[in-house]
Amino acid sequence: MISSLSQFPTRRGSMLLEAMVALVLLSAAFIIVGQMHGFVLAQDQVAAHRQLAVDEAANQLERVSALPWQDLTSEKLNSFTLHEETTRSLQHARLEFKVTDLASPRGKQVQVTVSWQEGNGSQAVHLTAWRYGEGGSP
Repeated sequence: MISSLSQFPTRRGSMLLEAMVALVLLSAAFIIVGQMHGFVLAQDQVAAHRQLAVDEAANQLERVSALPWQDLTSEKLNSFTLHEETTRSLQHARLEFKVTDLASPRGKQVQVTVSWQEGNGSQAVHLTAWRYGEGGSP
């Protein structure tokens, strides 16, 4: 009786070759996953910076809403400063206000801009609010 194993020629080293191919494929997969992980972390940081800027702009507009009507000028509002956490977290962060008088009804449009450097470019968040004086309505 002939053994069934002896009917097939043996391929010496084929197991080693298969293991090496599997190792190369596994290494490539790890490299791709590592790069994706780095990209996701960078995008997460960009999103966190944008959320911080939106929160800062909203807080500044809240501050503006508490001011008397006569203090709603670009000169007065541009004396405001950013919160310490914002200046610490956002690179080269700047705060800017623009106040536009509305003819009818008697009101003012207040735009706040928080801008900062992110990577090789600049980012900005703009929020706008309208404030009406006595006798004015939206």
